[in-house]
Amino acid sequence: MKNIRRKQVVRRSGFTLVELLVAMAIFAVLMLLSAQIFTASQTMWSRSEQKNSAFASGRTVMEFVASRIQTIAYSDETPFLITGKESSTDGGYYKKVYLPTAMPMNRKKNGKDIDKVGVRFINFFLDDTTGSETFGHLKMHIYSDEGARDFKYLFPPYDSSSGFTSALSKIKGKCDNPGGDEDMNKISIVENVTKLKFIPFNVSGSGRREKIRRDVTSTHIVNPPYLLEVEISLLDTKEHFELWKNESNQAKKDEIEQQYGYTFRRAILLGDRRKDK
Repeated sequence: MKNIRRKQVVRRSGFTLVELLVAMAIFAVLMLLSAQIFTASQTMWSRSEQKNSAFASGRTVMEFVASRIQTIAYSDETPFLITGKESSTDGGYYKKVYLPTAMPMNRKKNGKDIDKVGVRFINFFLDDTTGSETFGHLKMHIYSDEGARDFKYLFPPYDSSSGFTSALSKIKGKCDNPGGDEDMNKISIVENVTKLKFIPFNVSGSGRREKIRRDVTSTHIVNPPYLLEVEISLLDTKEHFELWKNESNQAKKDEIEQQYGYTFRRAILLGDRRKDK
């Protein structure tokens, strides 16, 4: 018999160059997809945080403003003013309100209470002065100078028929340009605000025809309305606000507000204060 020699086949372990290239390509695609998913998730998380922050700020600010307006300390002829009328496509509104409030302010100076008076005058407004460092800030100014000898003359009864007009003029001047060295006289409540609206509603008619109607016919209002609606619009971040502020095209400004802005409304019932009630 012939000896048959069997040849042993030796197999080498490993990958070919083509297999390596295919594997690397697949790995690169997976890494790219993972990076895109991570980036998208991070963007969604960031937008969610911005949205939550904007909602929290809006709710807190609205509660702050509403609580002070609700504690209005008003009687007949007590100075009160809603002014700064503006018109818009959805109806008119006002930009400023001045009112007496009994809400404690808890202001301190050198560790001592400087706000002992029971009633003080405040005003709310939006700083829309171009070039101002506080442009877009919702502000509150306080006037409760108990040291001023004439502070008590800002309340009825007045010595003359011009007493109400004079008191209202002084309160407006003091709130617009608060004096003294107390830092709390000027408060920036929140920034990145694009709109602040005060919309008064009053009762008209009687009996079954009595209705609550929007009342924006006058240039200013000197008696508290039956109901005051407050509307505050703000953007979610400083970057978006700067983008909105520097944009000259109104259509693009509206687009920024629509995409990144939030509007908060609160109807504050002040009651029927008509003299012929």
